[in-house]
Amino acid sequence: MTLLCTLVLWNISSLDLLIAQGVGQWKTYFANTAILGLAPVGDQIYGAMSTELVYVDMRDNTFSQFSKKQGLSSVGISAVGSHPSGKIIVGYQDGNIDIISGKEVYNLPEVKNKNIIGSKKINRIFSDGKYAYLACGFGIVVLDISKIEIKETYFIGPNNTAMEVLDVKTDANYIYASTESGFIYALKNAPNLNDFSVWKKEAFFTGKKVTHCAKMGNKWILSVENSNLDSENSMDVTYVGEPNQEWVPFDTANISKVSNLIGGSNYFIRCAFNKHTQRWGVEIFNAEWKSIFFVDYNGDKKIAIPYDAILDKYGNLWVASGFGYLVQYEQQTGVSHWYRKEGPISNDIFSLSHIGKYLSISAGGYSGSFAPEYTPFQVSLLMGDKWKRYDAGEEGLSKLAAYPSAIETLEDPLEAGHFFSATSTTGILEFKNDQLVAQYGPENSSLQYDMAGNGTCRTYGIAFDASGNLWVTNPMAEKALSVRKRDGSWQAYNISFLGSCDRINTILVDYWQQKWILDDNNTLRVYREKGGQIEGLHIDANYGNSLSTSNVFCFIEDDLGHIWMGTNRGIKVIDKHATIFDNPNGNISSVETKTIMVPSGEYIIELLKNDQVSAIVMDGANRKWIGTVSNGLFLVSADGTQELEHFTIDNSPLISNHITALSMDPFSGELFVANQYGLLGYRTNSTFVQEGEKAIAFPNPVRPEYNGYISIKNLPSDAIVKITDVSGNLIYQGQAIGGQLSWNGYTLSGRRPTSGVLLVFACKEDGSQKVVCKIFFIR
Repeated sequence: MTLLCTLVLWNISSLDLLIAQGVGQWKTYFANTAILGLAPVGDQIYGAMSTELVYVDMRDNTFSQFSKKQGLSSVGISAVGSHPSGKIIVGYQDGNIDIISGKEVYNLPEVKNKNIIGSKKINRIFSDGKYAYLACGFGIVVLDISKIEIKETYFIGPNNTAMEVLDVKTDANYIYASTESGFIYALKNAPNLNDFSVWKKEAFFTGKKVTHCAKMGNKWILSVENSNLDSENSMDVTYVGEPNQEWVPFDTANISKVSNLIGGSNYFIRCAFNKHTQRWGVEIFNAEWKSIFFVDYNGDKKIAIPYDAILDKYGNLWVASGFGYLVQYEQQTGVSHWYRKEGPISNDIFSLSHIGKYLSISAGGYSGSFAPEYTPFQVSLLMGDKWKRYDAGEEGLSKLAAYPSAIETLEDPLEAGHFFSATSTTGILEFKNDQLVAQYGPENSSLQYDMAGNGTCRTYGIAFDASGNLWVTNPMAEKALSVRKRDGSWQAYNISFLGSCDRINTILVDYWQQKWILDDNNTLRVYREKGGQIEGLHIDANYGNSLSTSNVFCFIEDDLGHIWMGTNRGIKVIDKHATIFDNPNGNISSVETKTIMVPSGEYIIELLKNDQVSAIVMDGANRKWIGTVSNGLFLVSADGTQELEHFTIDNSPLISNHITALSMDPFSGELFVANQYGLLGYRTNSTFVQEGEKAIAFPNPVRPEYNGYISIKNLPSDAIVKITDVSGNLIYQGQAIGGQLSWNGYTLSGRRPTSGVLLVFACKEDGSQKVVCKIFFIR
């Protein structure tokens, strides 16, 4: 009897890793992308996203992540499989292979590094005996799992050329391959499986793209992709049969797309889209080819597009969702449980901003030629471990479907929970209480359409001044700088006296309330209001120094009021910008732009002179974190003369040496690092001083298994800190970096303190001491 079942949202488990992130530790913040494949290992069910693995432990229903931080080689996962030995095989789009055995990860980069024409992508993984067979973009790779090595590689195209293998299976005697041009097979013990002539072609499928293959008993089930998928009547066809015998279509009346076939000894599973109902579903068939279980996704996008399905050892069905969910169905009852990690909407990040307690991620932007992007509006907000999402798919925000491409999102510094987003073509959006409350364009503000007559209102940069007024760059407009004042009124300024405003973008309002605007990634402009008028100057990044640069890509103002610029050749600094408008040379400032000189071997050279800088932020100690295009992430001292850290893909969980954006959480000291694959966090040892906030130690209590740093934040800036036991014995003494001290958990004599309460003292300016917090230490 067929059991029809729709998804029941019951016993929801949506748990992220809530382990305290200690100083010096990294954390991943990847989006919920499609789960491409499943792999059961004992009581754990693993799912593969492109950026990481996720898994459910059925013993306690916990949901966890496994990424480069835990030892994976990279991102770009394309397949996952498990082996009866308990090992997990992870395949990547570039041919890289990881084998996970317990807590160890073994990397096999031979395919990745091999000179192969065409795709190296690993499409499917199938285990048999002591081997695992990998269906690849060029052929088949065989792994010896016991030895953790590549045993053989088969090029099975004509004349031993590459041929894409989409799926691979084995039985007692043969290896079978679903390929882009048919279904082929060969004896396992053939003398030379790398000789294409030993592979037999199943004539019925010659020239057909066989996407999936599965076996139940003696029968094979194959899926053939229709060559005219854009046709309204096109349909994938499922066939059942045996090699050299008749192949017959199986139950294809309403199936228009098959996403996977999974076989067992007495069952098989088909994941498919039903053309009649317009829904994705998963169906289990028994040995008599009768449907015994069916789940229909009922149009809910969260659980649509099943990429894989398996039966666990208890007989429950697990489904991998194209929207990042692992779903479990109890066959006996039809009750479902779903698991999903928290994260941003997308791994595409155009900008990061941190004002107030929220990190905002805008996934849109404009092209390298400053043409607007038309991607869907997507903004993700993070506070602590909680995410908010602004996109058309969220409840009450369907109107966002009319607005493309978020450029940057900022929280009103004078009103918590009040946000403004700049968009690529539709002006400014305003949010309150997680709802879209207004859209500002030429009809209701001083913003203007572009002068090219395209009907777009481009807003490529936003910034708040000290009074809470919102300043907006409006490229290609006649008056390209606008301000929304606190009373809700708007005013526009013509700033074209310094030249074309077609490519102005990022804006910063400094301590003196001057407006710094990036122009065409070429130079900086600075404007100020005076006597009801606005005046401005160009900045010559090469004036006063010998290092010739041609581009400026980013800039910040530090705690000393200095402007730091990231260029195509390192860093340049303006340390006298309060006098920027004194004695200009025409419309060019005469204030010198300095380079920072640092030692390099026997020489003194300019800071990062060989690196293109893509992002800069400062921490609570005024140190600078600098992202580069090809050399990873640097931490330098407040004046830039000392390199304190340098993180790359080789010595950290960074997954790319191309840093695209940075942002600093002033409350926690967490540095957010964006690249083309997504978002990472790094807990620094410095926070900003939070006026009126009490000092806090974390983690607290400190448990015996914790071996990281214990941090005390919200201290007076650069305070001398002492930690004692309740008897007054000195345990540790150090100085805060900004508003935070990080202690390694050991006494001055190198031992762990005994269990008990520890007192944290901060010295005041007059030399007196005050207990600011307590640490509960468990040895």
